[in-house]
Amino acid sequence: MPDMSQYIPVREKTKPAEPKILSEEISPPRPQDLRKQDGSESRKPSVTKIFLTFVTFILLGCGIFLAFYLYKIESIPDARSRANAKKNMVKDIPKQINKVVESIPLPEQVKQTISPSTKPAKKETVQQGIVLNGIMLMGEKRVALINNKIYEVGDSIDGKEILSISPEMVKIKDGENIKTLKVQ
Repeated sequence: MPDMSQYIPVREKTKPAEPKILSEEISPPRPQDLRKQDGSESRKPSVTKIFLTFVTFILLGCGIFLAFYLYKIESIPDARSRANAKKNMVKDIPKQINKVVESIPLPEQVKQTISPSTKPAKKETVQQGIVLNGIMLMGEKRVALINNKIYEVGDSIDGKEILSISPEMVKIKDGENIKTLKVQ
């Protein structure tokens, strides 16, 4: 037998298939033709499958929402306690600053930078030794800079109690009298 590895196979040319002419009219498929070979229904999803899928997604969404909602409710007390802790810290700040200010005399430049948004203070005296140097905000509270020390409502200066601090004045109770220090 001759060695066939030398030869290159050549394909024979074939004629293209001629189109078949259908003599029958094209009609829509009959229901029995839509069934698969195994006898199951066609590829169209049934109403039941669509409904079950829809219900599944709704239940899944409700579960996720409920889990998120419960997580948020559990974290609310933590947020409240943190907010209260911050408020307590803010209450302590003026007292801490007061201690620092008492220990260090303030130069004139620092006095000006402490209260840049307020007008220059008119140095009125209720009695000798009480001078309003300025009014400023510390957090949400107003504090008064009197005799280069920081005071808030309720503090006392030489036995005189501070009743109120507004943007332009400080009211001080001296026994039965109420005296006013104004910023101009």
